[in-house]
Amino acid sequence: TLAEAILPPGTAIGPYEVLDAIGVGGMGVVYAARDTRLGRRVAIKMLTSGDATAAALAEARAVSSLNHPHIVTLHDVIEHGGATALVMEEVEGRTLTALLENGPLPQATAVEYALMLAFIAMVIVGAVAFLGQQTSSSFESVEFP
Repeated sequence: TLAEAILPPGTAIGPYEVLDAIGVGGMGVVYAARDTRLGRRVAIKMLTSGDATAAALAEARAVSSLNHPHIVTLHDVIEHGGATALVMEEVEGRTLTALLENGPLPQATAVEYALMLAFIAMVIVGAVAFLGQQTSSSFESVEFP
């Protein structure tokens, strides 16, 4: 099961040291970790589904070419124990469950969040489509406005 797949603190995933499991979802487990080379904290999404891996790698290619304050920065993609791991900046925040703890969000806040998510999704989908049209040898010349 997914719960059994959670790695204990101190586990090495390449040059990263697991500090704690911070989330579990349908695609895998997310860990807070430390980059032992650069001494910074990172988040590692360890993908546990083969189906999720192909989709996540396409998304990772797109995200790695973007720079936006509402899109997490992807630092690395590594393999560990036969699974793919996405290493990204660690972002402090609250879960949706925590946001809804005291009841529904005010309508204006909910609309603001929905618009942000829609914009981010459009940017990522556009980047995936654009990169899908490129040949692997031309990636070096891809520029985004």
